[in-house]
Amino acid sequence: PLNHWPFNRPKETNILFMRDKVNDGARLSLMLESIANIAGFMEGVESLEEFKSDKMLCHAVVYNLQCIGEGAYMLSKDWRLIMI
Repeated sequence: PLNHWPFNRPKETNILFMRDKVNDGARLSLMLESIANIAGFMEGVESLEEFKSDKMLCHAVVYNLQCIGEGAYMLSKDWRLIMI
């Protein structure tokens, strides 16, 4: 049985995984949160070289871009048609 994290996480946790069954509004909210995260991470970054030299920043931005992409992929067909 899958009795280790994340499979046994309590229901009241606010951690949401992109593959969890959620409505489009919650998924869009997570996507907007990822956009805000990227904007905050990039605040004060003056150049591409500065960005590339900070490995943790690069990984944080890529992770949030992945969250946006996965969220968009998991949206219902109705929402995807609206966004085209």
